[in-house]
Amino acid sequence: MSVAGEGEGAGRRRSRDRSTAAADRLLRMFVRFVSIGYLCYLVLLVPAIVAQAQLTAPWWTPVAVFVIFGSGAALGLESFRSVTRIKRVAAVNALAYPVVVALWFVAWNGAPAPPDDSLWFTLFPGVASFAAVAAWRPRWAVVHMLVAVLLAQSANHVVREAPFSSFLAPDLAFALTFCSLFLAAAVVALGTGRTLDDTIATTHATAAAAAAAEARNAERERFDALVHDRVMSTLLAAARRAPQDSLVQQARRAVDEIDELRAGTDIRTRIDAGTVLARLRSAATEVDED
Repeated sequence: MSVAGEGEGAGRRRSRDRSTAAADRLLRMFVRFVSIGYLCYLVLLVPAIVAQAQLTAPWWTPVAVFVIFGSGAALGLESFRSVTRIKRVAAVNALAYPVVVALWFVAWNGAPAPPDDSLWFTLFPGVASFAAVAAWRPRWAVVHMLVAVLLAQSANHVVREAPFSSFLAPDLAFALTFCSLFLAAAVVALGTGRTLDDTIATTHATAAAAAAAEARNAERERFDALVHDRVMSTLLAAARRAPQDSLVQQARRAVDEIDELRAGTDIRTRIDAGTVLARLRSAATEVDED
């Protein structure tokens, strides 16, 4: 294969095998942040969890704590594993929250909560939606946030027996606005990693294409020089009836150079270290002047 063909092949391979290093690194950092968020909320909400356990059937509170915070902790541990596993655990954690909150309506025993208290799980629906951002496309993360916030605030409204206009409407508006801001920031942050990977892949492909074009031009120039200096001069010498011995030697040199060009074994055109460094510097500058 020629140098130009190798350059083009490498460029195509790099385009197919686009690196996802930046996106993966951001995803790992993001899910660790989500896991730490769950841990902080657990520490802060222990008194409320214990106090509000009397509002539901005995099984619901331990199941809810284990499923929500346990899957959140597992998400942090999985951040050191493969990206596929991270997304699977993030999906489990994202689904855990609305399922657990929906089960609250089944487990609730009808006892009212103090008017000024909020149910403990209504304080962090956005964290579960962060996990949805890590697992799914942005539009599904938005759907998750809408469902999670609606379920949580509806539970708050039911347990406090307050009029719609007094609690549910403003609580829904505040929760959706608050969560939307952070959800949008999360989507943009993870999208930045994908954009960076795409930019790097495009830059590599462009550099490979430029190198292939330069190699192609160099090959063409060398072949043109060989044809002009060796082949044509040999044919002219034969047309002028040059001495047989010199013509044979000249023809042999031309054939040898053509064979070396085809096989890539020409050792007479090696370049020194300074030239190699200059060409590397030139190639690097084409990619980034800095």
